[in-house]
Amino acid sequence: MERWKRAAAALLLGGAGLFAPLGSGNGAQAAVIDTMAPARSHTHTHSHTHTHEGEDEAPETEEERSKLASWSWPEGVPSAERPAKLVIRLRDRDGTPIDGLELSHEKLMHLIVVSKDLASFQHLHPVYEGGGEGGGEFRIPVVFPSGGRYKLFAGFRPTGLNELTRTAEIEVQGPSASGEALAPSESFSASANGVEIALTAAHLMAGMPSSLTFAFRDEQTGKPVRDLEPYLGAIGHVIAISEGAQEMLHVHPVNASASGPQAVFAATFPKGGLYKIWGQFQRGGEGMTVSFVLRVPSQEDG
Repeated sequence: MERWKRAAAALLLGGAGLFAPLGSGNGAQAAVIDTMAPARSHTHTHSHTHTHEGEDEAPETEEERSKLASWSWPEGVPSAERPAKLVIRLRDRDGTPIDGLELSHEKLMHLIVVSKDLASFQHLHPVYEGGGEGGGEFRIPVVFPSGGRYKLFAGFRPTGLNELTRTAEIEVQGPSASGEALAPSESFSASANGVEIALTAAHLMAGMPSSLTFAFRDEQTGKPVRDLEPYLGAIGHVIAISEGAQEMLHVHPVNASASGPQAVFAATFPKGGLYKIWGQFQRGGEGMTVSFVLRVPSQEDG
């Protein structure tokens, strides 16, 4: 089962602006972060539910563990509210560039960027720079809305292997946002682009399959929405990240080809605790992103 295909919410317009023009260099020394070991599944779960199957994610194979990523900021440490060029280089353990990649949900790489307090969220798609000496290299400008600590999750699929996730953290210069402590949502209904989107969570328990159902209603007519459009090849996508950004789930819908009035996701949360969930959908060519905070009970709680 593909690792990007197993578990939960957001994508088009969440958080700060998703795409920004590339800024000019600031003359600072490049900041480099090497992830010379694969992301560990018990540290952050990158299971990506595409079907309703709920089997546990298998550990990475030796070959998959040899696929590494280095992260660099050629213009120096990023500053808040300024475009910062990010370069992600994919290499084998021996330093050979990884230039054999397969599309995953219409993209070669998915990049999730969140502040450690989960107040800021972006889902980006870095541009692949091609083969040769620069093979396995992706670039994208990232705009951080405020200073502070951020975590980045990059998902990619080497040819013939499962989808892999590699992570990095960066301390962004500038004033930090005075974010509120994460707490369960008081309401699980939100509005986006004239659509009321309501979330219902069933069988919520850590380590067990849970169901996340998003229902859509047109706010003007009051009728169920049945004309949702595919986004990245499906009715919607969900990202779920735990408090402190230790666990990440990228979930794709069970009813991927549907157009409403519901989008159903099967997610297995690895641990109990608070999770922020972003759901991303599209209608009339416009993206819709909503977010909620769930408390997932652990089996010990029961």
